[in-house]
Amino acid sequence: MRVLLTTYLLRGGVLTHVWDLVNHLGEAGISVSVAILRKHPDTATARVIHRAKTLPSLIGPIEKVPFMYYQTPQELFDFCQRQQIQLIHSHSRLAFSSSLQVAIRKKIPLIVTLHGVFPWHRHYPSTLKYAKKIIAIGPAQTKGAEQYQDKISIIPNGIDTKHFCSNISRSRQTSSALKVIWFGRTNGASSKGITILDEAIKILRKRGVKVAAWLIGIPTGVTVEQFKVFGWCDNPVPILQNGHIAFGHGRALREAMACGNVGFLLGHGYGGQVDKTWFKDDNIIPISAIPEYRLPKPNAEQIANDICRYAKNSALLYQERLKARDIAVKHFDVRQMIAEVVNVYQGSAPYNSNNMRLNLGRSGPRTQWWIPNDKS
Repeated sequence: MRVLLTTYLLRGGVLTHVWDLVNHLGEAGISVSVAILRKHPDTATARVIHRAKTLPSLIGPIEKVPFMYYQTPQELFDFCQRQQIQLIHSHSRLAFSSSLQVAIRKKIPLIVTLHGVFPWHRHYPSTLKYAKKIIAIGPAQTKGAEQYQDKISIIPNGIDTKHFCSNISRSRQTSSALKVIWFGRTNGASSKGITILDEAIKILRKRGVKVAAWLIGIPTGVTVEQFKVFGWCDNPVPILQNGHIAFGHGRALREAMACGNVGFLLGHGYGGQVDKTWFKDDNIIPISAIPEYRLPKPNAEQIANDICRYAKNSALLYQERLKARDIAVKHFDVRQMIAEVVNVYQGSAPYNSNNMRLNLGRSGPRTQWWIPNDKS
């Protein structure tokens, strides 16, 4: 199967997710191409793309496969023709409209992935109607697309547990203090979690607990006093491998746990320590702390007590770190995500054009296409 992934070049979880697909879909027999929307070539987007040419960590993976930057649906259509694309999988709402137009014109299936909580149906009704399947990275992301429950598959983000791997024995031997990490990019209400964690570290130090606190990432709009701040790291693995306990949510927490850190779910709310019981049967607890999941409000004293449990019990810490790694391998591995995505692809048979009656029109120059209702 020949699949085109469409996205928008912006450093963040969406792009990381797409690159995971680029890196691993080939192992499942899928031929992958990538098209990156360049919507405003004379603005900040162009500067990001220009800078990306010297930033392999941002665009490196696509050098393995056919790729292009595009501005118009016609450019995207021509690329699909050259690559003999059989299915389009769109990962950015900015690319939904052009992906939809090309899928309709080529009479091929369209799959979209919902990466955020957004009024999807209000802004992209034609895209959701035409899409053969809709993937959401968590239950909350289906909000706004409730009309299409029969199309939706929830497939959480995976991580490469071979790359994000632990070095627990070495860090156990060399540790002189409890190493606590905040890892991730956050903004808005979710950034409040780091301020509460900062207070918790202060409480621990007042109690005489030896704590090394490291911040990897960029929590927007907050100031911390107790952390050594690393900022964003293109390769956080060496730091994560030397940690003991990690706070955060989403992909970042998964990666930290895979590197052998006891994981605590913290963002807009506080979910406590991630445990294997979170993944029983169909009652899976999302590894996310966005407002939609209504987690309890973080409390510095509670978090300090949760950390303190491990401060003077190295044997317990060691066992729980091994369990965290085991959880990551069993439930977060990118290859499991890839298998589920491939199942969605295989279940998306080509369209019969007689069954789809969206009003596709043309106006103006050849590169100006029009789809009703959807944003572009």
